Amino acid sequence: MLLSRDAGEWKRREDAWATPSGRWRWPANVSHREEIDRVIGLTVHHFQRIDVWVNNAGHGLLDSVAEMDLAACRAMFDTNFFGAVAGMQAVIQ
Repeated sequence: MLLSRDAGEWKRREDAWATPSGRWRWPANVSHREEIDRVIGLTVHHFQRIDVWVNNAGHGLLDSVAEMDLAACRAMFDTNFFGAVAGMQAVIQ
């Protein structure tokens, strides 16, 4: 399973992210637990289990602390930290 918040990214990196069938590529934003649960449900339904969970979602901010937009910083933490924790919790449960 390959998940991407931006389905357009698959088109730009199709060779590097080649899968036997595009059906195992799903859009998902890890900052939304319901999207994590949806793709885990689809995966377990098809494969009956999850052997490995790799969370490589993330983005950064290029700004000084003094000038940083706090809403953008919170969104970054929602993806980079809380999204990773939510994904791990969802797989473990």
